[in-house]
Amino acid sequence: MFSFLLEVRRTNPTDPSYFAAYFIGIVLLFSATQSKVHVLRWVYWIYDQYPSLHQRKATKSWGEKLISFMRNLRRQPVCILVKTDEVCITSCSMGLKLTI
Repeated sequence: MFSFLLEVRRTNPTDPSYFAAYFIGIVLLFSATQSKVHVLRWVYWIYDQYPSLHQRKATKSWGEKLISFMRNLRRQPVCILVKTDEVCITSCSMGLKLTI
């Protein structure tokens, strides 16, 4: 009756490797989108390690663009849904405190 549970299923040996590759790729994609500023810091660090990139016309302005992009990402508004009437918003970077 349950003989199908006992039989060994033979699969292609490359199937688990495809699964692992796709899984790792998706996890890396999600983690990169969650921490964009950290990824941009690493890109800026790599850019800063190669002085030849600072001298070429095509890559000379990358440093300023990366820094401004990181600043813009940090200043984006955050929406928080709460189930109460009392909401306290505190922003440490600008020193703002708002109580509603």
